[in-house]
This record gives sequence, C-alpha cells and structure tokens, in this order.
Amino acid sequence: MLMKEKNKEDIRRANLLRLIKRFGNQAKLADALGVTSGYITILKNGDTTKDSYRPFNEKTARQLEETLNLENGWLDQENADNVLTLVNVQDYSIVIPQYKEAIASMGVGNYVDGPLGEVINWRVTPDWVRNHVPANTGYQNLRIITGRGDSMQGMFNCGDPLIVDSGVTQMDYDGVYFFRVGDKGFVKRLQSVPGQGVRVISKNQDYPDWYITEDMDVQIYGRVLKVWEGKDL
Repeated sequence: MLMKEKNKEDIRRANLLRLIKRFGNQAKLADALGVTSGYITILKNGDTTKDSYRPFNEKTARQLEETLNLENGWLDQENADNVLTLVNVQDYSIVIPQYKEAIASMGVGNYVDGPLGEVINWRVTPDWVRNHVPANTGYQNLRIITGRGDSMQGMFNCGDPLIVDSGVTQMDYDGVYFFRVGDKGFVKRLQSVPGQGVRVISKNQDYPDWYITEDMDVQIYGRVLKVWEGKDL
C-alpha cells in the first residue's frame, strides 16, 4: 500500500528536524541550503492555515536531498538517524554547476565548442558565497559559464570563468547579463536607454555598441555576478 502524502510529509518534517540538529541550528541549515530561515520554518511547521504554507512535497524533498548530497529518498525514510554520519557539516560545500542549458559567447555571438575547453563546476563553502557573491537569488541558482571571444577583454578573457545567477531572468536594472538574441548567445553589459531600447556594450572598444529592440527574440539566462580575468605570469 502506498504511503499517504500527509504521512510522507510528517516523516520529512521529522527528518528535517534531524538535519537542523545536525547543522546546529535552523539558520545554519538554511544557509547550507541557500534559503531563508523562514522557509525552513514553513516546511517544519506545515501550517495549512497560513497563506504562505508550502507542502513538503516530492519536488521539494528531492531538491533538498540533492543540495545536501543526501541519498535520493532519504527524507522519506522513517527514523533516519543515520543523517548524523551522512552529512559532514565541517566539510560541507556548495557545488556551482556548469550552466549546461547554454554556452556563454562573446564577440560575434556564436555558440562555440572546441579545444579551448570549459570550466565544469566549482566547489565552494557557504562563507565564500556570502563574502564574494552576496547579492544572489539563492545558492541553487548559481551557475558557472566559460567566457568566449575577446569582446569583453578588460573585464575577462576568453576561457575565463564567470558566475551567473540563473534566478534573474529579466533586466530589472543595468548590469552584465548572460543572454541570447535569436540563436546567438552573449555576455554583455546592458543599459536601458529611454526611447531607444537596451544598449548592448562591449568592454573591448573594437566592438561597437548595438541595441536590443522590441522586435527581437531575446531571453535572459541570468545576471553575471562575478568574473575573473586570467593572466599568464
């Protein structure tokens, strides 16, 4: 007989309490997951009388397990006290995965694969994220891409790593974004110009500015939070 969803949620909440105990307190667990402490409270309490209630459903449970590198389905196990050995809090780190859905491209904007290679992922601590990319929409939204071309030289070079916040999917303010126009991808500085559209700016002055207009097919993949400009010594 299949377990009722309500019972599943009760088991997940019990295991969530075990995780809180393992991390020391609720705030530290929230920090490790890249969510707010209030979100943990909602999952923990399961108060259906509040508008903010979110069920501890299958998708949420699997995402939490993946973030903490727990076995798939661990949260659904009754009396899962083995979490004390599964999660090493002292060694806990965050994996910033490659943005596999698209490839960063500069210059003429072509998607490029080839002998340059790619940065696959980075493993960092929560403290590193807090100190170096504090303005993000959540650890789970951080992605790493590899710069291509030379149009952004002076900011980063071809082959350099960039950290992108994939939780930002529209241009709310000026900044550097990873986006596509038609079937071509770009990493450029975007500037809103009243009456003209969005100005696309390259760091390398050999590349002229151009404009995104309303008739173009545009998708923003994320805002670039951090770049590295590699130099040979």
